[in-house]
Amino acid sequence: MFISFEGIDGSGKSTQVALAADALRRAGHDVVVTKEPKGEIRTLLVEGGADRWSPLSELLLHYAARQEHLLHEVRPALARGAVVLCDRFVDSTIAYQCGGHGLNAEALVENLKLEIIGETMPELTILCDVGVEEALARAGKRPGNETRYEGFGVEYMQRVRERFLQLAAADPARIRKVDAGQAVNMVHAAVIAVMNQSYGLQLSGNKND
Repeated sequence: MFISFEGIDGSGKSTQVALAADALRRAGHDVVVTKEPKGEIRTLLVEGGADRWSPLSELLLHYAARQEHLLHEVRPALARGAVVLCDRFVDSTIAYQCGGHGLNAEALVENLKLEIIGETMPELTILCDVGVEEALARAGKRPGNETRYEGFGVEYMQRVRERFLQLAAADPARIRKVDAGQAVNMVHAAVIAVMNQSYGLQLSGNKND
């Protein structure tokens, strides 16, 4: 199984990835939790000022990181039969660079998907959807220096959210939206329900819920 989690900054998807991984491991699955972007490229993209990169440079950096991520982590894990839970994947590139920045690069993205991703697409994508103001308020409380995208502001993040919702509407079989404005345990229950329905599993929620 290859499952990606998407959503705007502060949507709580990283928390839901961790909870889903715990539920899968308790059910006996080999689980790999990963995220995009990774490594040195991540630092370049998520730290520093909002004007550090042009939108096109951002997009290409994300795909450079994705190429290495697929080669060295995702595909080897899937080949051995593991469940891969990925915090962000290609939908974020479309939502942030094309939707948020208004970059007219859908054709380029499709070509890069064919060349770099190929058939290694998530069977299921869980979109953690929450209002922008609430999400940015949450994101503002996180420690660390990974604040570059929050620096683009409310209107930018609203465009990102709208593009995520458009992607979900266009591909409802793969992208399943959950209300991430609820309490964490309720969002987790919704995520588990989607996973059970999509894969015929019988996962139970977090043991502390």
